[in-house]
Amino acid sequence: MSIDDGGELDEDHKFMFSLLNRCQELLEEQDDHQSAQAIITEIVQYTQDHFVNEELLMNNINYPYAKNHCEVHRMIAKQLSKKVLICSDNEILRWLITDMSTWLVEHIMEMDKPLHKYILKHKEQVGSGLKGNTEGYMYDE
Repeated sequence: MSIDDGGELDEDHKFMFSLLNRCQELLEEQDDHQSAQAIITEIVQYTQDHFVNEELLMNNINYPYAKNHCEVHRMIAKQLSKKVLICSDNEILRWLITDMSTWLVEHIMEMDKPLHKYILKHKEQVGSGLKGNTEGYMYDE
């Protein structure tokens, strides 16, 4: 993911929230195993893709806190993978709705917001790691 005038970082987060909202709908339906499996698979894949892209961006701009940021990504990805292996669909959906949703909000505010500030502060230095403007992101002040 590059930060561009389309606000891809912000759009990634918004899309993830829409997937998590869909989990709530599926949990209320209670009898759609195929749809539950599909959304769980999509969340796992989308999370992996988002993390890879965000980590590439951090590496491209030499973000000083990239290592810690990546470790946090690994932690939640590991938790998600573990849930998928050992839990029922409903248990996974509940975990996504509660724990993953809370984690995502906290991660955006505590880790992605400082990343965004770094990008804004170092626009001239980031060069190819930053395309277009970065205005309009959910963690802009």
